[in-house]
Amino acid sequence: MSEPQSAINRFQWRWVVKSAFLYLVLYFLPLFLIPEGGILAGIWILAGIFFVAALSGFLSKGVTIKEPAIAALLVLILWIIVVSFRLEIPLMEILASLPLLVGSALVLVLALAGAWWGERAQKLWRKDQP
Repeated sequence: MSEPQSAINRFQWRWVVKSAFLYLVLYFLPLFLIPEGGILAGIWILAGIFFVAALSGFLSKGVTIKEPAIAALLVLILWIIVVSFRLEIPLMEILASLPLLVGSALVLVLALAGAWWGERAQKLWRKDQP
């Protein structure tokens, strides 16, 4: 069953949730399985954001670029909270750090680029376009 054209081109919260789920499973699970400090972990930290956003953009119907980026930022916030409690660092100290701001901007750019690439791939390779 296909969605109406107006529903396909507007912001879809369900793809924020689906993208967040994909980040939790496809991004964080490999990070737990890769040995800490290895070069693969360093590559996946950046490439995984792009890859998961691209997958979300590819799997969704219509244009889904903002949704994976918002999901990436929400998962980043969740990660910051977990790190704060796990390492017993005050949350405000983490939030005030420059590397976090730069990292957050990088996450946003990688997620937007990945989602855009996934949308381009969807237009080229998927046959069930609306």
